[in-house]
Amino acid sequence: MGEVQCEYNGVPWVSDLVRFTNENPYNTKGNIYFKIIKTNSNIRKEQILFRNISKNLFKQRLYKEFSDSDSTTSIYFTNDLEDDVGCDYYQVYEADSLNNWVQITKEVNHYGEIWGEFSVTYLKESGCPDSPYPDTVRIRNGTFHIWQ
Repeated sequence: MGEVQCEYNGVPWVSDLVRFTNENPYNTKGNIYFKIIKTNSNIRKEQILFRNISKNLFKQRLYKEFSDSDSTTSIYFTNDLEDDVGCDYYQVYEADSLNNWVQITKEVNHYGEIWGEFSVTYLKESGCPDSPYPDTVRIRNGTFHIWQ
């Protein structure tokens, strides 16, 4: 559970739902994983995933996601409203390294509750032919407060 807000290409964007675990299901390191979900005007369900965030209060650079990666990664994608058909898929634009980061700024209960900030630029790798989503997504001034 939690609250996430940011600017999506300059427009305010607030999440509908946040799923959080401080045990990453994709590796055995025990790092943080969370998914941000927003339903966009009955068009698509938008999702941002952050994986492998280390349990510290330092700014962590975000990288493209690869199945065997131990790096801190993020992806952005859209699904139909029933969540069974994927449409748009975006990866971190690594050349924009100054704007691709996540940082936990406060934690309590051994990272059972966290606050933080993030910024990331994504480039579309694939999409549905009728997709209204842009080729580049710039997420700025992101903040989160997430708890289990």
